[in-house]
Amino acid sequence: MAWPVARLAEAAVANGCSHVCLFGQVPDAYRELYPMARESDRTVLDAAGLQVAAIEVFALDDCPDWQAIEAAVELASSLGAMVLNTHVHTRDHASAARQLARLVRLAEPGGLRVGIECNPFSQVTDLAQAVTLAREVGCEAIVDTLHVLRSGGLPAGETPEGLPVRYLQLSDAPPEPPDGSRWKEAMGGRLVPGAGTLPLVPLLSALPQVDLVSIEVPDRSVSPDGLADHVAKAAAGARAVLAAVQSGRNSSRASPS
Repeated sequence: MAWPVARLAEAAVANGCSHVCLFGQVPDAYRELYPMARESDRTVLDAAGLQVAAIEVFALDDCPDWQAIEAAVELASSLGAMVLNTHVHTRDHASAARQLARLVRLAEPGGLRVGIECNPFSQVTDLAQAVTLAREVGCEAIVDTLHVLRSGGLPAGETPEGLPVRYLQLSDAPPEPPDGSRWKEAMGGRLVPGAGTLPLVPLLSALPQVDLVSIEVPDRSVSPDGLADHVAKAAAGARAVLAAVQSGRNSSRASPS
């Protein structure tokens, strides 16, 4: 069941959210599962006072459909989106870097940022790889807390100030993926922030201050009528986690050296 963007906007406003995430690059077989971005959404979002945080998912493989990608970038720009969420499936590193650089060039006229998300279903499986590519290309790495913590956490030897991270996707999880499947977990087994066992506060405390936080807790059992309640629980959990991180930072600044 698709989640109408208007219902998503209502739930976001009701829970004090300032942004929503929409999808612009999804295989046809899965389009009904996601809130798909359309030109007409700009009117809905403007009326609600909302901005698009990110357009997902720009999947770069060995033979990208650049015509479709360019159309999705134009749509993202017309909606005033901030970030293009990119998954890298290209097997050759040099080719992946060239593709990302091309996407960055396409994004720049519309003021869009390009972010690389690591996940176990792509060729960029951990944050260290995402950071390496981001630095090489001049874009940013996206921290999806589930994927980053399941793949080993932060790269060794990095300082928060040096990480090219500005966008955070926040979710929690049980100790192990349901049925041992990280795919099932990512698509429908995530928990609202604070409801699982992931060390979210230590992770976020070791990151730079980000300027954009989204909550990624997909649940296929949620109907449009139940969306506001689902968003309320997720937003409350996220705010509690972020408050704990900020409290720890304030305590550190107040402590004598």
